[in-house]
Amino acid sequence: MKKILMVFPMVYEAAHVFKKFAGAQAVLGATADLKKNDKVHVRGIVCGFGCKASRERVAKAVKEFAPEVVVLAGFAGACRHDIKNGTALIDKLSRHEKINHALKEFEFVPVRIASVDKLADEDHKARLHAEGYEAVEMEGEFFRSDIAKISKDIDFAHIRWVSDAADSKLPMPFLESMMDFETGDMRMSKRKLVKTFIFQPRVFKELMKFAKEIAPAQAAYDKGIEKFISAL
Repeated sequence: MKKILMVFPMVYEAAHVFKKFAGAQAVLGATADLKKNDKVHVRGIVCGFGCKASRERVAKAVKEFAPEVVVLAGFAGACRHDIKNGTALIDKLSRHEKINHALKEFEFVPVRIASVDKLADEDHKARLHAEGYEAVEMEGEFFRSDIAKISKDIDFAHIRWVSDAADSKLPMPFLESMMDFETGDMRMSKRKLVKTFIFQPRVFKELMKFAKEIAPAQAAYDKGIEKFISAL
């Protein structure tokens, strides 16, 4: 039986498949068996965005589950202007030979993905693109390194869907205020949203614009990740 660990940094990246395949709620630190038969056992974990706690959760899950393949999946920001929201990407450093049968169902765009320690705004994406990167996120390179230290026999595959284009205007201070770098959690309280609406109408407008922009990407991601797991 082939064992595959699906790693989802954010709750909203795991929510659909946790409910679809396991009837479970995705919360930070949760695991769920997404598929299990005589050929394959797929387990998912919500690890949190890139920080010390999320790296510890992934390392613990890898040691306990002992997978042949770890698949990091979720959203990424585009650094190239021709890569649009909802586009499926695969890291050029991804080791995915053992799951090629599932990947062939998609037209993944091979890209070089940067891993950074904070959200990337438009200017940061431009600098990364100048360095040769085509997308950006906060976990890949760190998890790849940690897993290699556990066992070089574990393949690390890395797939993403684009949530924000290279020129997206992200409400950075608001989004960063939602991030807990101790736990890797990201939460938006209704109280904070109401206060932003009242006292920071410009920021609220930016947030609503971004929410409208990301909605089709979320739909494409949910459909794509469900199809991918079904094909494993």
